[in-house]
Order: sequence, then C-alpha cells, then structure tokens
Amino acid sequence: MMVDLSTEIAGVELKNPFMNASGVFTEIENLKTLEGYGFGALVTKSLTEKQRTGNVPPTKIEYATGVFLNRMGLPNPGADAFVKNLNKYEFNVPVIGSATGFSIDEYIYVAKTLELAPAIKIIEVNTSCPNTDQDIACFDKIFLEELLTRLDGELKKPYSVKLSPFTNFRDLKETIKLIEKHKAKALVLTNTIPVRLSHEGIIYNWGQSGKSILGLSLRNVYEAAQYTDLDIIGCGGISGPNDVRAHIKNGAKAVQMATIIERGVADKLVKILEKGLSK
Repeated sequence: MMVDLSTEIAGVELKNPFMNASGVFTEIENLKTLEGYGFGALVTKSLTEKQRTGNVPPTKIEYATGVFLNRMGLPNPGADAFVKNLNKYEFNVPVIGSATGFSIDEYIYVAKTLELAPAIKIIEVNTSCPNTDQDIACFDKIFLEELLTRLDGELKKPYSVKLSPFTNFRDLKETIKLIEKHKAKALVLTNTIPVRLSHEGIIYNWGQSGKSILGLSLRNVYEAAQYTDLDIIGCGGISGPNDVRAHIKNGAKAVQMATIIERGVADKLVKILEKGLSK
C-alpha cells in the first residue's frame, strides 16, 4: 500500500521527496526517464553561460570499493541552448534548474535564463563544484554575500543554495546565518567532498561520492537542522532505502540521489520507499 509522501520545498509542492542530484543522468531526455521512475522533482545539470566541454578523461573512476571520484568539470551546452531544448518537453513534476558560474555576473545570467523556462520552479545555486579551477564559492563569505544579494534583487522564482560538505560545523552555522539574511528558501547538503588524488601517476582535483560520504553528509544535514528553518535537501551517500530514511530522520525534507542512479536501481528504490519512510 502506497502512503502519502508529499512534501514542500521552497514553497513548491512535490508528490514525494525524491529527486536526482545535479550532474548525474541529467540530459533532458534522461530527465524524462527519471520522471518515469517516479521522482517527485528533477534537477538539471549545473549550467554555465557558455557551452563547456568539461575535463578530459578520466572524469569518473571507482577509486576503492564504494568510493567514487568524479571530475566532470561542468560539461554543459550553455544555459540558453539548454533552456531552448528544455522548452520542447512537458514535465508532470517540478524541474529544478541548477545554476553555476565563474563570476557573480555569470551566476546571475544563468539563474535568470533558467527562470524563463516554465517547467523550472526552483533555481538551485550551485556554490560547491570541487573539480574546476574555480575556488569553491560557498567557502568565500564575501563572494557568497554579494552573490545572494544580487540574486535577491534579480530572481522572481524561489532559489536554493547547494553547499560543499563542512567539517567545521561552526563555520557551517555561520554560512547558513549568512544565507538566512537573504531570500533563499532551501539548502542542498551536500555536494561531493573535494579531494586531491593521483590516478595513473597524475594528480587531479576530484569530488568524492558514493557510500563513503554518507556519514559526513548526514552530519551536515543534522547540524543544519538544529538551527535553521530553511528547507533542507539531503544529498550524499545514498545507496539504499535506509540511507534515504537516515537523511529524513536527520532533518531533510527531501533527498537527492546520484551514484545509485548510475547503478541503475533508482526506480526500484523509489518503489520501495513509496511504501513508507518509517520502516
């Protein structure tokens, strides 16, 4: 028997709290596939103003059992081309448009472009990509303050902020206090863990994902839930139903999944969870 799993994120109603994480399986055609799996919302890849080819291979490896590394480098067709293509499709669930950039002006351009797409109901501001030459924006409070101030004045649709994992939870609290001064409605906790490791003799900047980051992601969700009323979307380390339940129990109102989608079992996971989150 299915239970009512509806929730609300940033004032937008979702039939259930399950969605994909940006950057994984997010070609527009593939978003339609995820919609068919039963996801309550769909998240686009992180978009920049201009087209990017991303990093040269290797871009994804399994470094050790359950430890996945990626260095995609934000490959995307550019915000204008993406929105033009997105508008050819109809979606029965909300789409969340992920905006990033290498300057505040670029963030604003991308966010405003995504806002023009009727299917997109929330803008996710990705301030936490770990595998480009750009500094991780969420750790620079001056940059973050200016970015959010600009977003407050430019956007009409609600927006969320995607953060990198914090190990200093006092700093996480201070960052969230900064975000709370602005019009953001939700947090995504967390992006991949920034790591620097050698592969075949070459050292790369990677983002670590998979089961190995579950504990840190859950701790970020828990800590944030203690002192903010912003909606929290848990992300990181989900490989089965119990991990989803753990994110919810720690304070998340919704969850994003990445690695599990690539493993091809996300549809089965949603079916299991539709029977209830409390089991």
